[in-house]
Amino acid sequence: FSITAVTGVLFSRDFDTAYYTEELLPQFAAQVSSVVNTVATTTNVVTGDISSVPTAIENASATWADATATTLMSDVTFIKDMEGGRWIIDELGNQMIFYGADNVTEITRFDLKDKDGNANHLNVFERVRV
Repeated sequence: FSITAVTGVLFSRDFDTAYYTEELLPQFAAQVSSVVNTVATTTNVVTGDISSVPTAIENASATWADATATTLMSDVTFIKDMEGGRWIIDELGNQMIFYGADNVTEITRFDLKDKDGNANHLNVFERVRV
């Protein structure tokens, strides 16, 4: 314990220290400011009119109605559709088409290009969302 310094309150059952060697010899690496061996609990009681406090359902509805939550849900739906739906490479249009989880609803398209930036569906180097 030559490089360890512990200060503060020691939560104990009246032990002199929290540190002992393997031979159960006490080590006094800590500078204990006080020993706590009992805990008192309290219960807060709300008094007065709480009729204006929103319910859990009202809080949840307000949270999901928030623009950030709506955007988040939209993004998650988009990702699920992109990963869970059908993908098709359109050879004539040099595009990759993504469908929703129903495999019918088109979600988005990407132009497919080779390393020189030319439209290509065989040697795809880049995709650009249309």
